[in-house]
Amino acid sequence: MKRVVEKVKDIVEICPFTHLHDFAADPGLTLAGYHFTDITADLMSKWIERIAAIRPGNGAALALAGFRGVGKSHFLSVLGAIAARPELRSRISDPHVASTAERLSRRHGPVAVVKRGSGESLRDELKRAVGPMLGVDPATLSDSLYDILLRASEQSGDVPLVVLIDTAFGRGSRVSRDDGSILSEIADAAKALGVFVGVALDDDISGADGPNASISTDFNIDYLDQEHLYKIVDSHIFAKHNRMQTVLHEIYEDYRVELPGFRWSEQRFTSLYPLHPAIVEIAPLIRLYIHDFALLGFAAEAGVKILGRPANSLIGIDEVFDGVETRLRQVDELQDAFAAFDTLEREVVAKTPVLFRHPAKLILKGLLVLSLNGEGVTASELTASMMIFGNEDSATPSLNIEQLLDSFSATVPQAVERISREGLLNRYCFRVSSKVDVDTSLTDAIDNVPVGVPWNVLIGHASEKWTEFDPSQDATLLSVQWRGGIRRGELIWPSTPESDTPVRERKEKPDWTVRVEPDQEEAQPAEEKGSISWKLGKLTADERTSLCKYHLLLSDQNIRASYGEGLSKAINLHSIAVEKIWHRVFLRDSSLCFGGITYRFSDEASGSQQLSQIFKLMLEPIFENQYPAHPTFGVPVGFKPASELISSFLSGSGRNNLDIQTLAEKIAVPLGIATEVGGVLVPTPAEELIELDLVKVAFAGADLGGVVPLKDTALRLQAPPIGLTKEAQHILLAALIAQRQ
Repeated sequence: MKRVVEKVKDIVEICPFTHLHDFAADPGLTLAGYHFTDITADLMSKWIERIAAIRPGNGAALALAGFRGVGKSHFLSVLGAIAARPELRSRISDPHVASTAERLSRRHGPVAVVKRGSGESLRDELKRAVGPMLGVDPATLSDSLYDILLRASEQSGDVPLVVLIDTAFGRGSRVSRDDGSILSEIADAAKALGVFVGVALDDDISGADGPNASISTDFNIDYLDQEHLYKIVDSHIFAKHNRMQTVLHEIYEDYRVELPGFRWSEQRFTSLYPLHPAIVEIAPLIRLYIHDFALLGFAAEAGVKILGRPANSLIGIDEVFDGVETRLRQVDELQDAFAAFDTLEREVVAKTPVLFRHPAKLILKGLLVLSLNGEGVTASELTASMMIFGNEDSATPSLNIEQLLDSFSATVPQAVERISREGLLNRYCFRVSSKVDVDTSLTDAIDNVPVGVPWNVLIGHASEKWTEFDPSQDATLLSVQWRGGIRRGELIWPSTPESDTPVRERKEKPDWTVRVEPDQEEAQPAEEKGSISWKLGKLTADERTSLCKYHLLLSDQNIRASYGEGLSKAINLHSIAVEKIWHRVFLRDSSLCFGGITYRFSDEASGSQQLSQIFKLMLEPIFENQYPAHPTFGVPVGFKPASELISSFLSGSGRNNLDIQTLAEKIAVPLGIATEVGGVLVPTPAEELIELDLVKVAFAGADLGGVVPLKDTALRLQAPPIGLTKEAQHILLAALIAQRQ
């Protein structure tokens, strides 16, 4: 690895970070310690707006999904603090959220926090939350969920009752209950009574199948992605000095050259630096066994220790291992794995030549941590994750990682598995007892899973990630802005043999069409001229198996019953695998194809949380190639600005108004229908107007002595190379009419 003179402290500044454990202990501190990103600010504003809109007989039920450790509990606690304590709202750091919070009542709001897992049932836990608000013994409350919420809402008066449901703080194990049906009852009662219910969907109650399937019907589910953690690390923990971006780029390029398995993008690397990107991926796995492991808190503490190191040093997985090893060793399911770990340290690592002993120990640590996903790693992936570089002196031999891993497997074959498949690199994995037991019992049931299930699991995950996507519809309607034009389009989703969704009739042709094309036998979309193909990545056999197992864990009652306490952990483990598969298939290994050109999904697009934003970024180069003659407007040309320009500027009634002049500058001038006269914009004269290229295109080949169908002019103007949207077309035609043309 190339030597660098800069230190980590020359590139980043470690920002003060408050690591909270119990979010309910101090609402003021909980709010002050919350770092909003654009993702969570939009989400928080949306939930606050729903609370502000609550009226008698018009309640709301919202749920928040996402991996453990992504920040669901902190989000709900901040929401509760904002709703209950008006005096704290001045401390809201995000202006968008602060503005939205002004819609709430200035009176203290009643907030009932239901702690799942603190009682024998969710009904019992709801009573415990509501009883103190009413000043009564919870045991005296009715068993009827409707009656409990009715009594609490009557007590709250004009201020809406807010009920927040989250897993109890400090639980040593997950909640082993199927609470889906009772949550749906609470949602129905809340909507009828005018109550707001917000739920953090933990791994034991998330999912669209099985006994908890009603949740997806009765709750509006938002997904909190790990993407916002990257933004918090970048902005609120490791703030980068802009002048050092070149150095970061050079370090990243060195990693890519020296470590072929370094698969993370430059954007991801830069945002997390000096935290190794692999740590964010393993954090949910660590939390399977250590429930209070906090990625952000770990990053802040580790960052202080690394400041004096060379700039090409990273906080690595070995530091995570060292920080959690003692507690992991106390987990029953990991006892066999750690026994094998100790054997390998004595029998293999200790006998390795001194030159290689330290990297060999790093490889051993990394293998154990990365085996928690049950899939294992290749030698190349492990090398990149642990940052094991070869020696700069080519005369000095390097550690053979593959050979070392083979020796691990040969020494304790019952504990370290070598997975060999034709055409693929060998994978190595510590056997974790819970994962082995889960896979053994699931394998026999896979043969009975319908062929379309893997695709349905991916589609279900997509509907959680993208709120605009409704899997019950054959198309998703989206609008994107490009050069100021609002281009309305649609994503056409493939039908499957099981699908009975009727194809919706389109009243007008969209500006763009993207057809989703999965590489699966059960989904065969028809091609259409002029449409853009979204070619998804191909599912591997192993990925199909993982998706089927996840489906069984959610829906098969016999399998669910056989796991007992281990069910939620098995679901969580497989949900992590589903997330990785989904991201690879839909984004990392997918592409848009149009006109013989393939467009790979950019890092920025892949990190976006909305389909409209993804396609705004991805369609831009396609539009640039297809419509090079499209004018560039200074503002979005929607219905309102188009109407104002036609009624005021082109008609002459309000032409000199400053706002109308600004609109004319930003829209009419690019179209060529406005000219400056004496410092004021006026409509272009008729003799100049009819000579405009846009006008000539609109009426090319038309019989100007007769009737010219508007449909024909629209087809010419919206075709390449111009591609005008309907609002811009209307403005252009109105300019001709205003000049009596």
